[in-house]
Amino acid sequence: MLERRLILGAMWAGALCSCSLGYELILNQTGGSGGAGSSLGGAGGAGGSVDGSGAAFSSGGTGGFAGGAAGGAAGGGTGGAAASGGSAPSDGGMGGQAPDPLDLPVIALSAGPSHTCALSAESDVYCFGSNANEALGGYVGASSATPVPVGGVGASGEFVTLSVGAQNACGLTANGDVYCWGNNAFGSLGQGDTTNRADPVLVPLPARAVQVDLGFETACAVDELGGLYCWGRNAEGQAGQNDSVFAPLEPTSPLEVPSSVAWQKVSTGDGHVCALRVDGQLYCWGRNTSGELGVIGGGQIRTPTQVGTDTDWSVVSTGQHQTCALKSNRTLHCWGDNTQSQLGMEPPGTVSTPTQVGTDADWTSISVDFLHTCGTRDPGWLYCWGRRQEGQLTIPYDPMPVATPMLVGTNSDWTDLAVGHFHTCARRAGAYYCTGENVDGRLGDGTMLRPYAFVPVLPF
Repeated sequence: MLERRLILGAMWAGALCSCSLGYELILNQTGGSGGAGSSLGGAGGAGGSVDGSGAAFSSGGTGGFAGGAAGGAAGGGTGGAAASGGSAPSDGGMGGQAPDPLDLPVIALSAGPSHTCALSAESDVYCFGSNANEALGGYVGASSATPVPVGGVGASGEFVTLSVGAQNACGLTANGDVYCWGNNAFGSLGQGDTTNRADPVLVPLPARAVQVDLGFETACAVDELGGLYCWGRNAEGQAGQNDSVFAPLEPTSPLEVPSSVAWQKVSTGDGHVCALRVDGQLYCWGRNTSGELGVIGGGQIRTPTQVGTDTDWSVVSTGQHQTCALKSNRTLHCWGDNTQSQLGMEPPGTVSTPTQVGTDADWTSISVDFLHTCGTRDPGWLYCWGRRQEGQLTIPYDPMPVATPMLVGTNSDWTDLAVGHFHTCARRAGAYYCTGENVDGRLGDGTMLRPYAFVPVLPF
């Protein structure tokens, strides 16, 4: 009998759920008798199984993240509303209406190695930069230095969060649907094949998603039931399946990452993945050649492995060979490759376990990618460190990296921070700004010049 215990605590991502500490929900694959809906959601339903006649994944009571799940999803609810957002089957039952839109945090900006995507005020998706493998979503041309709209189903006025990878991107709608487009060489679009897509295509997930994150060529999503699914490149064990390095799985469709406790957030890097559970524990897996998993020992770890013993992690961001995370007390900790000072500490080298960056305890966000890192501190100060040669830190060319967090400018209202391979983008006062490498137009300012300063993205 497959069982998942969802310990819904105060660590549940803040904006995603305000659940009471200690509540447990057990989802039994074999089903059981449904009960009355709890305060977390709508009405419960009759018992069922996972074959679609009353499964926790395909039916149950009404509601959002456990909504109805607390009372009916454990046994399902015959004819209940589909957790994936679909309407109820004709035989009805309690909860015969589509669930309400999810209360999701807005992530309006995301940067990849060579292109950037952002949401307009109307929630339309625009991308700019390299169009290799149709990364810009239907645009005809090698690259675009001006923002171009992404067409197709799901791209117009529906996305609330974006995540950009290597020549591809994914978006999450308010109804919990995940759409992806662009490069699909390793199946990172989740379609069961390796064919590129110019228009966004729906990723088949068993329940509504609350987060999606696209790394270099691997994607992962957390659903409203606390399940974590990954797909795409798995050469380093990024799918978390404990498969053999000599015969790795090639998941072109989502595979669930096992856990006895619900997941709440995930971050996919170049060759590794880290995720937070609702109990505040942090797990990482995949490549560990530079200590990016936060555990001592090189090579690969192909199954989720806990980072230390702390239970107060709140945010995590993964890059190429490094990881940074925030704790609930808003201190910043980083580990992995530090050859370009991308961990924000001295001396250069490798750091194999989480190490606090400075002493400040007012960090609000962190973004890690290739060789530099940026974060925000209250009330919106922007700090960056690491490699600066391409202007990603907004200072003139210098081959020497910035070793510790450096205040960028004098504005204190930065939001929606996004770090790419050699460029940085952020938002303030409702407008987008980018700086750094711009050879393919990834800054969206209408030029392909490297500015060494934040320039406004052209309006869209």
